[in-house]
Amino acid sequence: MTKIIRELRKSELILGLASDLMQYVSANPLYGGDVKSAVNAMTIITEKMQYQLEKVPTLEQREAMVMELAQATVKTASSLLSPENLPAWQDLPTSQRSKFVSHLVSTLER
Repeated sequence: MTKIIRELRKSELILGLASDLMQYVSANPLYGGDVKSAVNAMTIITEKMQYQLEKVPTLEQREAMVMELAQATVKTASSLLSPENLPAWQDLPTSQRSKFVSHLVSTLER
């Protein structure tokens, strides 16, 4: 997770990193810190997508980019919220759990 976050902060190649995040979250056992990092990574991806869309020349290319990122984000969120990851959420203090669930929902809405 640390590597993905580090790469997201310095790179503009968010499509590949969104896919890496999705694969990591769905394939590895998670802990509370991983949940926080994954939600933060999804937020960074969403923010960068909004900025990068302005630079995409055609409507078709923008739609393709949004669809690919939306699919990766929804699959990541689905994995995070799956019953298998309940222990990772329970690893967080209750106040943080509520904060990160709210943060996840607002990121998905964006």
